[in-house]
Amino acid sequence: MILVAIAQNLSASNSKFAIATVDPIATNAGIKAFKDGGNAFDAAISAGLTLGVVNGYNSGIGGGCFIIGRKSNGEIFVINGRERAPFKAHEKMFVENGKPLSNLSKEGALSIAVPGALMAYSALCETHGTTPFKTHLENAAKIAEEGFIISKSFSKRIQASEDKLRKYPSSSEIFLNRDGTLITKRKNVSSNKVIRGISFTKSDSKFTLVGVKDKPGIAAAIFEPLSRNSINVDMVVQNISANGKETDLTFTIKSDDLSKTKNLVKKNKKIKFRKLIIDKNVSKLSIIGVGMIATP
Repeated sequence: MILVAIAQNLSASNSKFAIATVDPIATNAGIKAFKDGGNAFDAAISAGLTLGVVNGYNSGIGGGCFIIGRKSNGEIFVINGRERAPFKAHEKMFVENGKPLSNLSKEGALSIAVPGALMAYSALCETHGTTPFKTHLENAAKIAEEGFIISKSFSKRIQASEDKLRKYPSSSEIFLNRDGTLITKRKNVSSNKVIRGISFTKSDSKFTLVGVKDKPGIAAAIFEPLSRNSINVDMVVQNISANGKETDLTFTIKSDDLSKTKNLVKKNKKIKFRKLIIDKNVSKLSIIGVGMIATP
């Protein structure tokens, strides 16, 4: 992602400013942040978060970034928001039966590093911005919730990734129409495709299954019974043990489903785990998807 926000005197009262991004929706979000009283750094944060919604195949809060800024006094600073490997990552995490599987590092849960972009945006806002970070997040969430026109390049990326998107139910829910066809710039998208991109909740419970025996299909064995019982699972985090044979799985559910989920997990004979940890009423920032409206 290339993002530039330049402003003279860092003041909305001075109209001499320029913002450049790869998407006009993100550029307009930066302009709005500036005109609403923010400074150049606020404009950069707003545009960056919006790019994660409308240009998610290139950037987003699930990844990382570097920020280089220049203050009005000429001082230059750098914020390192690059992703990092999970704490329990090890040299054999992409190896099965002694053979390296390169696809594991490119697709699926193991290919994801610990995100750093959101931390970087937050640090930039706290130390150099004037607008509350919550405002920036809510503005990006509003765009995701209301939907937006997908660009030609976004449409091409969806088509190029069709096989991979079809492999995962959550990806299919976002990027495919109800009849299973691809969302493209020439197809209408039903209202259920306008999916909230960022949401805040305080009524969720966090489950952690510690020491799950890692084997093929283990995630499906855990979550499919919950899905059949209309329990929505969100924010799955996987921590791999040092020996690569066990996994800690953390996910969140609505607190109303707490007792039902606990019973289903404990009765599940297909999985083995050492202990179950439950945190009630957790606050979370959940990244569920992106809202899209195709052009007619």
